[in-house]
Amino acid sequence: MRFEESFTGSEYTSSLEFLQFRSSQTVMSWYARVNGETSPGFVASYDLGVRIRKNISREWLFLELEPGYTWRKQAYNIAREGTPHIVLRLEMAIGTFN
Repeated sequence: MRFEESFTGSEYTSSLEFLQFRSSQTVMSWYARVNGETSPGFVASYDLGVRIRKNISREWLFLELEPGYTWRKQAYNIAREGTPHIVLRLEMAIGTFN
């Protein structure tokens, strides 16, 4: 029996983020990200945005709002397209708290 897999490249992401603590319950972060593939060797997307994270109701419950803009490219020979996005998240931190 023989098993083979064709692998053309790896996905990668690089990001730069600046955090600013607004209060004991609110954090803002500005970010810039680059996503791509090593083969065929092009940058798939550029992202810019801001994330606002607020602790709500309990110390382990968070609400996040993330508006941003993405410039995506589906293939090497296709033009890049820009699109705005907004994400709303509800997160729970599970673990021990001191």
